[in-house]
Amino acid sequence: ALHGEVLNQLILWLNFLSQVLPTAEAKTSLRALTDVAQGAKDTSGSLPRDAWLQALDSKFIQRVPRAAGDDPTGHWQICTTYTCGLWTLFHMVTVSSLGIG
Repeated sequence: ALHGEVLNQLILWLNFLSQVLPTAEAKTSLRALTDVAQGAKDTSGSLPRDAWLQALDSKFIQRVPRAAGDDPTGHWQICTTYTCGLWTLFHMVTVSSLGIG
């Protein structure tokens, strides 16, 4: 289970991404995941692994299933490697952040 500072950081990261990702669909999905994590924190102070995996299964991000985290091969839209995907995320976050600041 996640709790304490680790859970707080997850909530902050999800909240940040829900503000800066470029599509409304991704923002909505991430807000829903933020609500799950925040709700667990407010209710019991921890987010059990099973509850988090269930949330990931039911709340896709931009139509990408949780299984993409285990093997992203069939889910890349632009890149074909993890490194490229990470740099693309950093680029999207940087550019999108300019619009909200």
